[in-house]
Amino acid sequence: MLAGILSARAGHGGRVVDAAMIDGASALMAMFHSYRAEGNFVEERGANLLDTGAFFYDVYETRDGRWVSIGAIENQFWVELCDVLDLPEAMKHDHLDPTRWDEYRKALGERIAQSDRDELDRAFAGRNTCYAPVLTLSETVEHPHHRARKTFVTVDDAVQPAPAPRFDGHPPTAPRPRRAPGADTVEVLGETGFSPTEIESLLADGVIDSTP
Repeated sequence: MLAGILSARAGHGGRVVDAAMIDGASALMAMFHSYRAEGNFVEERGANLLDTGAFFYDVYETRDGRWVSIGAIENQFWVELCDVLDLPEAMKHDHLDPTRWDEYRKALGERIAQSDRDELDRAFAGRNTCYAPVLTLSETVEHPHHRARKTFVTVDDAVQPAPAPRFDGHPPTAPRPRRAPGADTVEVLGETGFSPTEIESLLADGVIDSTP
């Protein structure tokens, strides 16, 4: 829409913006189509770098039955992860070798299963590697990062994401509580130009119903 507005302002006339959700979803897959064209992607599930095929890009269960996610692809992240978990020195140097993935997946899984999730959170705190706890919805709301950013708001006792994006100097309007069907009928019709007499007529004829 912004591109169309700028085009009109520049004197090039208006534009029809043809936007479809499927186009956006397909654009997000551009990298994987490139991998496929290069011969670096197979359509078997769980056999590629980013679909849990690689042992260093997966989720693992902790000792207390919770989960953590690992995404340490780049060497510097992987080496630091090995240091934090005190993994064997040999694992630092060939994690990109697919022939070792099954072996290393077992070793990494066994090491993570020795610790509770909170213990791992403390061990990885401040470390420059791709680790994160897998949070439940309730844990996500209480996470310090989200609390600091006020990512979630409570409206009518219901927790929900706050409006986004945010604009400097213009705090977002707080969401209104959910309204029952018909609760705003009369108000909306009035705002769109219907006179009180016309609204009363529509109500009397049963065309509209303002009963919540």
